Amino acid sequence: LGINLKKISIYFMILGFVFSFLSFYFEDYVVIKSLNNKEALSEKIFNESKPKLSKNIFRVIDKNSIINIKKFDFSTLTANNVTIISKSDDKIESRFDSPALKWNEKNQNWHGNKFSVQMLNSKLNNYTSGTDTVLNLRINPIELTQKTIKPEQMNYAQLLIFDNKLKENGINDPKWLVKLHFKKSFSISSFILILFGLIISFYSSRNNIAMGIGISIIFIFIYYSSIKTFQSYGINGLISPEGSAWIPVAIFTLTGFVFFYKIKT
Repeated sequence: LGINLKKISIYFMILGFVFSFLSFYFEDYVVIKSLNNKEALSEKIFNESKPKLSKNIFRVIDKNSIINIKKFDFSTLTANNVTIISKSDDKIESRFDSPALKWNEKNQNWHGNKFSVQMLNSKLNNYTSGTDTVLNLRINPIELTQKTIKPEQMNYAQLLIFDNKLKENGINDPKWLVKLHFKKSFSISSFILILFGLIISFYSSRNNIAMGIGISIIFIFIYYSSIKTFQSYGINGLISPEGSAWIPVAIFTLTGFVFFYKIKT
């Protein structure tokens, strides 16, 4: 019809941006609420809240104390890599660390073979360590195996508030900040997939549809693999949380625009 295909493609890319914004708000306000309702319903009907291995547990002991457990094994009743932050008037007073705390069913308390305590205030910064401790945390193993908060079950605003609270309490866990930036960066996927879909349609002939479909599947696999790879780098602290979320998006977007610029119609 004499219509320039590149000009038509621009409208599709604009549509991709619109879908990206819509997908962010849809996931933030609809999907997360549905997932939480589904989990609550599953626990009620199928009794899925069974004891198992739990990771990255955060619990508020009281209004001035918060505990972080990297891993809890219900089979041995052992909490590994335990950190307890105590504060007063929004200022951190002390930090307790122990590689492992084991639950004593008879005495209803926690026992640790090794521990360290760091006292923090404006005057002193004392550090002590020991080889034996007993703690009464008012938290038992059953409470630890109950529902643990997950980044996937929080919307953007909730995740931002939670991450700020962790920083205020001196807990540096990059997982939460990675998930926070990932919520925005992943919504751009709609635009990226449309961009590369247009490029593949230009380079693939009408008589070779199967090859175009194959290339599309390979691209989707590479794209999602790179997202998960950079995400794991950010969670493990190899790169910044911002970089783990936005580097793959920047790479694929720039690459897509380069290929689109070289297209001749």
